[in-house]
Amino acid sequence: METRAHNTLKAEHPSEFETRTHDPSLDEWANTLGDLAATKVSLGEITNDKELFVDAANDLRTALAALSHESRTAAWCRMQANLGTALLDLGEREAGYDHLVEAVAALRASRDAIDRRAAPLYWAASTNNLGNGLRILGERQLSIVEIDESVRDLADAAAFYERSPSPRQWATTETNLAATYEARAEVTGDQRDLEAGIMCCRAALLRENADQDPGPWRRTMENLGGLLGKLGEKRKDLGLLREAVQAASSAERRILRANADHIGVSDRLG
Repeated sequence: METRAHNTLKAEHPSEFETRTHDPSLDEWANTLGDLAATKVSLGEITNDKELFVDAANDLRTALAALSHESRTAAWCRMQANLGTALLDLGEREAGYDHLVEAVAALRASRDAIDRRAAPLYWAASTNNLGNGLRILGERQLSIVEIDESVRDLADAAAFYERSPSPRQWATTETNLAATYEARAEVTGDQRDLEAGIMCCRAALLRENADQDPGPWRRTMENLGGLLGKLGEKRKDLGLLREAVQAASSAERRILRANADHIGVSDRLG
């Protein structure tokens, strides 16, 4: 069944929805449909419209089925990754975890099809994405199996980025790893997981700059504040709790500054 969002995009881009037969241009059509699906995912993340994620997933399944054997390399991996992203976004916005399970399967298929030696950066990015997907699924299911796999994948990706000229990506992966340790602590109740998450956040902040990378820096500070707060509560440690408040306050000030800057730009443009 076609959804409202699907019909709207069909009206705006009729050429992308023409019925095609198996011909030499089929791969090109599949890639175009995959690009359109990626646009739907981006729009859905902005508008929070679940229908767009449903449409995108359906488009990507169609595109993947249409690709020829010769094209099932980079294009196939990219579409599998986009399918995983669409399903992850959809699964986070609904109850249950069926779409999250399918998302992880797509992300794993994409990552496992990549030759690590031939495309190390692509492999690392895919491993990071898989780790995030596993964490989200593990949190929903309260499953230590998925969470532990997430820790391994994110640690592998972070180890790669630490040896590469990608300090920002390394810091981002460390922050993702911190979130996974926090999720693990929710399942295990082990303070050592909170400590590991705090270490990841502190390490990431050494590579992030509040002025040059305000978004990632703020996210890391928010995570650090949450981890410090949970550990402080467990230990009844006022020092940790005060540091948690400081971290959360720093993140809030960054948000207020970003909003003020945005308003200032809007006023100048208006």
